[in-house]
Amino acid sequence: MAQESHLFLISSPTSSQNFTTALQLAQGLRHQDHQVALVLLQDAVLAAVRGHREAENLLKQTLRDGVRFFVLEEDLRLRGFHPPQLLPFIHSISYPGLVALMEDSHWTRGVF
Repeated sequence: MAQESHLFLISSPTSSQNFTTALQLAQGLRHQDHQVALVLLQDAVLAAVRGHREAENLLKQTLRDGVRFFVLEEDLRLRGFHPPQLLPFIHSISYPGLVALMEDSHWTRGVF
């Protein structure tokens, strides 16, 4: 039986220690049977765009552990990208979608 859900908001670029720490924490919680979602915000959305090989590999590894991924569509567009350019396992959400995720989550943490 799955335990409570955990939602992480990440705004750090993929090269930062915060980004790596968030992925590791998400994987650790999944190994404890928690439901986990990561929402990529601000510069972190760049990790979800096709063509960033290193970031894609990190996200795929975390995906294999059962972590779900979302990007804030507005942040994606501000950086010149659109949802069709996302990796296939990334879901784009709007601000209302983000609020809904936060309401449904038992535990929300920002990793900035």
